[in-house]
Order: sequence, then C-alpha cells, then structure tokens
Amino acid sequence: MLQPFPISTLMSAPSGVQPSVQGPVAVGDLLSEASKRYEQEFLQRPDAFSVSPAAIPLLGTSAVHENISVSVAVDRYTVIVGRARQESSEVRVVSTSSGTVCAFQLPPIEGDGDEPAVEVRKCDWCQIIRSLIQELRQLSGIDISGFTAVVHGTIPPNQSMNSSAALEVAMAALVQRLFPQSFCTVSQMDMLLACRRADQKCLAIGSNAFTSSALEQLTCTFSRQMHAIHADAGDMRIFDFISFPSQPTIRLLLIAPLISQECLQLPLDRWQDSPTEDELAVAAAQLMGRPSLRDMTIEDVDGAPLDDRQRKAVMGVVLEANRVNQLVSMQRSCTAEDLGALLNSDRLANDECLRLLSAIRFLPGIFGCRRVNGSYQSSSGFAALAVADVGVCGSYLVKFAQDYNCTVHVLTPADGAYSSYLKFMAPQH
Repeated sequence: MLQPFPISTLMSAPSGVQPSVQGPVAVGDLLSEASKRYEQEFLQRPDAFSVSPAAIPLLGTSAVHENISVSVAVDRYTVIVGRARQESSEVRVVSTSSGTVCAFQLPPIEGDGDEPAVEVRKCDWCQIIRSLIQELRQLSGIDISGFTAVVHGTIPPNQSMNSSAALEVAMAALVQRLFPQSFCTVSQMDMLLACRRADQKCLAIGSNAFTSSALEQLTCTFSRQMHAIHADAGDMRIFDFISFPSQPTIRLLLIAPLISQECLQLPLDRWQDSPTEDELAVAAAQLMGRPSLRDMTIEDVDGAPLDDRQRKAVMGVVLEANRVNQLVSMQRSCTAEDLGALLNSDRLANDECLRLLSAIRFLPGIFGCRRVNGSYQSSSGFAALAVADVGVCGSYLVKFAQDYNCTVHVLTPADGAYSSYLKFMAPQH
C-alpha cells in the first residue's frame, strides 16, 4: 500500500549497508565513548569537551542568490574531547570514524602564515584542522601549545548534514576551552570568522562557492533548540530566529536513498558535462546584465532572452527566494502545514527524485518534502527533507525504509555548539 512509485529495484545499497530508521544518540553517550577512546590512545583522561550539531538547509542557500537561507541545526553531533600539552608543540587528533590520526607540529607564530601544509587543494579532515589552528593562532598573535584530542560523532557523510562545518566549529570551541587565557577577548563571531577563513583556505575556492559552508558554520554556532536561523552570507553578523512548529511530535525527516557505487556511476557519467543549476543561473544573470540574481522578480525573468534550461534555473532561484521571504514573514506563526507547503512548492527535481518525493508525500503524517542536495538533473547524491508528525507516521517508517531502500533520519532542531570541562566524569569514591 505504501509503494505508489517503487524505486528499490533501481537502487541497491552498498555491501553491508541496510535500510534503517535512525534516531539520535545522547550527547552524554557520545562523550563517554570519545573519552574511552581518548584514554586508550593517550593513557590519560581528557580535560575538556566540545559539541557541535549538524546543520541542514530548509530553504535558500543558492550561491548565485548571495546565500540568503533558512537553515536548522539538528540532533546529530560531532563531539571532541581533548587535553592541552603545555610541554609540546605537537597537535595529535584521532578520528573514530575513519580510524586515522592527524598529527603536526605547530610552527613559530611569526611563520604560521607561510605554513605550506594547508595550501593543498584536495582537502580532508586533517587539513581542515591544520588550517583552522593556523587561523586561530593568527586572530591576534595567539600562541597555543600542542594538544591531543579525539573526534567522535553521529553525523552521516554525504547526506546533507555538513560534517565539515560541525568539525570546524567543535574544534574551535575545544581550542578556546583548552586555552581560555589566550581567547579571553575573542568573541564567538571572531571564532566563526576564523572557521570561515580556514574553510576558504583549505578548499582553495572562491567566496561564492564557499559561503554556503559559512552559513552552515553560523547555524552550528548560534542555533537555538526548536528554532531555524534566517541568515544572509553578505553580512554574517546579522541573523534572526524562526520558531519551529511547536507541536511536540513534529520532526524533520531526512530520507537518503542507499545507492551502490555501480548505480551512482551511471548518472554521474550521464551528466558530468552538463552545467549545474547555479552555472546555468550565473550565465543567465550575465545575459541579463545582472551581477547576481538577488532581488530578481518573476516579471524580470519573463522578459529575458534565455533558453529553457537557463530560464528554469533562474526561476528556481527566484522562487526559492520567495519561499524564504514567505517563511520569514510568518515568524512565530509558522505551522507544520505552512512549512510543509513551502517545501512542497519546490518542483525542481528529476524523475527519480520525484518518485521518491511522491512516495514520501503518500505517507500519513507528512506535511511536505523537497530535494535537499544533488542536482535536479541527476539522482546521484540526492536526499529528501520532510516535515512530519512522527506520532502519525512513525509506525510506517521502518517498512518505508525497507521498501524504498533508504535510511530515514528522524531529526529534532537542536542548540548550537558548546564546550565545558570533564570534571563531572571523574570516578565516584
């Protein structure tokens, strides 16, 4: 009954990965696991911890629209435990997810800006950390000693929850906690901007391609429980909060199809030479003599000399901006029905995405859903975000995950990043 558009025959999961419904893991449990791993690695207890939630976009974030967005932090976390090593200049960080170690020596502060190791174009988690530590030391000539840390978490890779933004924000919070005297005059916004510069240097890309990550960093840092953040990357110092629907059983669902590498390769080959929506929209803006599509109206698009694909891409940007403005205008009065209708009004999706979205909307208790990553031209890498009453649809989710070969993440809007000391974990006598 729950299969109006069965797609499981078109997608196969990677070996060992099974369809499932995933709920949150308590932060306390994550900290206990990270602390245990720390003791195994370094033969002593960590002194401090930091926690950052994942961030996902609700509406907006188009680079060509100068990154006006509404996003939300959710209860999937990166936690880091660590300890300062005053006698050493080595930073050593262990990742529990990859099993790898990031280790490097801190150079003298006066030569920090010339460190070549962070100037690589292919970025991984270790280079993110190196770049961030460099930026933190450059804030005001801050000199810190080495430290050891363990990174642990529940943010799934490549499923619209930005693990890099959470890693940067959590690492900055941990360093600030480990070296409080060095950072006593540094604000949260200073730390956020350091994360932004580190990300930009590490990825070696221009600001337009990079600022989506900046908005995710902002969300990870400043979010409030059961609220979304409305922000403009043009001025990161100005943002406001939008109340999430207040009904106690309203949640976000992130539905990610399990696609094998063999299946994934097909749409990538098919579309690798095709321009993305943003590239099409940039070309359209140039044809129209506009520096960006910000403040563009539907009437402007109607009279523009654009081909069908460019017009579709531009309309996607304009309509997305309209959806953001509608949600902001609702502020505290936004209901689950209102938010679901805004998600449903996004019609940019290919046939494969539309089949999954239609199946999700067929579930009882679903108010609306949309595609949240990947290209509308290709099904590779896409996921769907839904607003749902889990009191109604919860009993259907396991069967849905099995029938449609996907992982369903049940998410609650969460508070932003924080840090503290681990004295509460001392043994009781």
